[in-house]
Order: sequence, then C-alpha cells, then structure tokens
Amino acid sequence: MTPRTGRRRTSFALLVVAAATVLTGCSLLSGLAGGGPVPVPASSLRPAPPTPTRSVGPVEALFADPHSDAARALQKATQLATADTDRLTGMDVVTISATQRILVCPEGSATPDWHQCLVRAFHYLTWNGEFRDGHDPIIARLPVTCSFAGTAHVDWTPPPGTARLQQGLCPEGPNAWVHWATNSWYRGVEACRRDWYNACGLSTAEIVDEIARHTWQGRVRLSYPLDPATYVEPEPTGQATADAQGRPNEYAILFGSKAEAARHRAIARADADTKALSRIAGVTLAGTQQRLDCVEGRDNAGRADSSVRLVCHVQVTQYLSWSGDFARGRSRILTASARICPWRNEPSSFDWRPTNQTRTQQQPNCGETPTMYLDWMKPHAKELVHPCRRDARTSCSPNSDAVTSALLAHDWVARIGIQYQFYKDLY
Repeated sequence: MTPRTGRRRTSFALLVVAAATVLTGCSLLSGLAGGGPVPVPASSLRPAPPTPTRSVGPVEALFADPHSDAARALQKATQLATADTDRLTGMDVVTISATQRILVCPEGSATPDWHQCLVRAFHYLTWNGEFRDGHDPIIARLPVTCSFAGTAHVDWTPPPGTARLQQGLCPEGPNAWVHWATNSWYRGVEACRRDWYNACGLSTAEIVDEIARHTWQGRVRLSYPLDPATYVEPEPTGQATADAQGRPNEYAILFGSKAEAARHRAIARADADTKALSRIAGVTLAGTQQRLDCVEGRDNAGRADSSVRLVCHVQVTQYLSWSGDFARGRSRILTASARICPWRNEPSSFDWRPTNQTRTQQQPNCGETPTMYLDWMKPHAKELVHPCRRDARTSCSPNSDAVTSALLAHDWVARIGIQYQFYKDLY
C-alpha cells in the first residue's frame, strides 16, 4: 500500500458532500417577449473555474491542483457534459431556461465507506403548446449512447401535480433521465448554493420564475462518473453554533438545545407514521431511512423562497414493495399515506404501470408540514435506494444493500419521502 493510498483509506470513511454540491455552471437562455428562444451559443454555459479566496478545505484541495488525477477526471467528465449541452441547444420550440453542472460524491455501492464522484448536468427545458411538441425533440437530442426505445409506448403527458420520470438505457453512460411536469412542479429545481465551488448565474427562485413563464418543463439530468479512483476526504465537523451575524447555524439546530423540544416532537411523529405505513395489508416494508437536515432559501416543500434563511426537518424515506396487481397495492398505500397528508385533488385514474425504464412521482396537497411525495417504480430502477449515510444525522434499517435485495423479491416498489419541519428562520 502506498502512503497516498493509506491516507485515503484512513481519511475517506465518512460521507462528505452528498448534501453539499459542487456547481460549475448555472446559466440562463431567455426568450424574447412574444417570440421564440434567443439563440445563445452553448459556449456561454461554460463559466471559468472558480478561484478559491480563502484557505482550502479537504474537498477543495482534491480538485485544486489542475494536474491531479481528480482534476483530470473532472475535466474529462465536464467535457462530456459540455458536448451533451451543445446537443440540447438550438431547438425551435424548446428553450433552455437554465443549466447547472454539479459535482457530487455519494457513497460507492461496492465500498460504502468510500465516495465516488460524478458530474451531474441539469437542464431545465421549457416550452408552450402541445406536450409532444417539446417531448419528442428533447428525446431525439439526448445522448446518442442512451436509448429510450423501451419507453416509447407510454403517454408521458404529466397531469397537474405529478411528475413523470422517463429513463434511458445507457450501457456505457451517461445515466440519463427526464422529469416531465407542468410549470408548477417546483420540487424538481435544484438548489443553487453560493460558496467557493458554486458559480450560479441564476438563483433557485429565478429558475422557478423562468419555468413558470411556460406551460411545460422537462428537467433533464445527465450523470458522468469520474474515474473510480477519485474520492473526497471528509469535511471537518464544525462545532460553532452561530453564523457571522450571531444567528443559530445548522449545527446548533440539529444537535444543540435551540430547537431540541421541537426536534424531538418531529422525530416522535416520524417514528409513529413510519410504524403506521409498515402495516399495510399485502405490502412489505423493505426498509426505512431517517435523516436530520436543513436547507437554505427553500420552504419545507422544496419550493424556492428567498425570505427563508434556514428550514430544518426530519426526512423519512420508506421503501414499500408488493407483488401481483399494481393498482391494488398503489390504492392501499395511498389510503394509508392519506392519514399523514391528504390526497385532496388526486386524479381518479392512473393510466400506466411502471416498467424497468419508467416511473412517476405524485405529491399530495400538504400544509407546511409534513410534506410528502411518492415514487412508483419497478425494483430494477436505477438509483432506487438512497445511500445509507453513516453519520450522526442518519439512521437506516437495514442497510442499503439489504433494502435492495428485499425489493428485488417483489414486482412493484413505492418510495415514500416525508419531511417533518421543526425549525424555520426568516431573514
């Protein structure tokens, strides 16, 4: 073992940037009033690499040296993302309202204590008119290495309040999928965080506003894995309890006494609801994940809100599976979940069943808390089970591999996400 490898094995044991993302691009192609999209070249979506202005941290340091293995791998992945961005520009009806490039380092599936990095490119494509006027040309321009042929039989027109996920089969990468939705589906907009590694042309709120100008949206996500040898070191755990203005920071809210009573009430309710959803006739609970988290500039439903400084919540993700009739299991899960958050305007019919390349998401009309979403899918869907992070915020039962194995024993899967807000601070 080399000294370098030894240092990695001893220092890469914790998850570091599953929540903190590295954003290398975020730009807007706007439309003229009353006209079509402005023909802005794709090269304008390529900002210069950010220059650190303070002492570097461990994540920064991994990519700071342009001659390092990590920096070269990042450059290669970014070049692939740029080529696909070029392919998605210049359509007659469809406008690229915004593009983001994000570097994430989730847990590796083979070695959970290590974290493989990848570039994710998000494209927010919008249009007016008929749904198929945007759907068809977008699918035609997605990476040539991915096939959507196995999804051609589905009517992808999303009813209001739903998002439909169409996933391509990409044997050689990148991983490609599209969330189709109306202009009111805000949950799909990624937060554009501003720090040394984020270069954001638009804020999250501005992206939401731009999408709202159109009838339809296709949120394209393309993922480009870096070299498997590229990992990040753990970020140091900060013990400070206040920000520069003296306001309680995320650490204080999640682990201190500031919101302790509210935090315990939210956890208790989450535990009770989790048990209730585990007793659905004919449906098996494969696993439950619970995590404490905070977000900036967004409400508890994930919508952009510039008046919000910090919102903290308990996030519960539950994996339910069943075999046999899809509609029967779905109906029972909807009935049980309605006790948590009512389905007031739920469409009376659900016009397709998931396949290995298709899934859909539904969101009830909740209040401020809790909020909820349900993903319906086959157990073969990629990235079905979220990584089980090993840190003070998270508890998982069982681990991710065990959940995946349990799901593969059934025909259908419902992934339920519920957030219980316990702290909110406004600017």
